[in-house]
Amino acid sequence: MKKWLDERDIEVRTAFKMTPAEQPLVLPNFPHAHAAIYFDDPDGNSLELITFLETDPTAAFQMMSFANWSEEKRMQGSQHTE
Repeated sequence: MKKWLDERDIEVRTAFKMTPAEQPLVLPNFPHAHAAIYFDDPDGNSLELITFLETDPTAAFQMMSFANWSEEKRMQGSQHTE
């Protein structure tokens, strides 16, 4: 998402106190979660691009960057293979 926006000279904006560098971010939306990135279109409208994520519906978590979420998922996966 970031690459696509960057190629079009569209800047990601701060959202939920998460800077552009911390986005996309992962928002819990029990029992699901989604990754999101926020930006303004050329007319100044605020837009959100989202994608739903596969998560453990019984696991609660706080909002975090997609990078941190990915790392947690990777670590959880490696614990299951040991």
